[in-house]
Amino acid sequence: MTKHQTLLIWRASTSITDSSTHPGRLYNWDGTDLYIQYAGDYGPSRHLTVVFNVFVLMQVFNLINARKIHDEINVFAGFFDNSMFLIVFFIIFILQIVLTQWTQDVMKVARDGLNLIQWAICLGLGLSVFIIDFFLKFIPDTICPQVSTVNPDSLVWQETAKSS
Repeated sequence: MTKHQTLLIWRASTSITDSSTHPGRLYNWDGTDLYIQYAGDYGPSRHLTVVFNVFVLMQVFNLINARKIHDEINVFAGFFDNSMFLIVFFIIFILQIVLTQWTQDVMKVARDGLNLIQWAICLGLGLSVFIIDFFLKFIPDTICPQVSTVNPDSLVWQETAKSS
């Protein structure tokens, strides 16, 4: 791994992780005064169901961003070329819908799942990882700390050992 790759990976992993956990920090306050009015109709976990759903959708959409680690602007280039990725992506997405809508007793989500407006909010916030990733591509690698102090050129022995 070169120094450039180390900086790219550090920048991508820390910034996307931070941005995808932000909704949990932002919306995970007591919030009783905001959602207690719906407790009789939907159950008290409607609020946390949205937080859970936003977090998972951000991770799912970030799978697309994670395919491009060399600051390519178009993260959708070659999206349909890898059938295994598409299968896994859509299975995860469909499972998230099923878990959110119909597994109330197992997952402790809202009784009736989310309505269309709540799903639209969750999708909008989940899709925000594309905007975040787009702007992160313009952050210079030089402002990211170097994670490793090992000189990548000194790691040649590993390649030699594998070839023999």
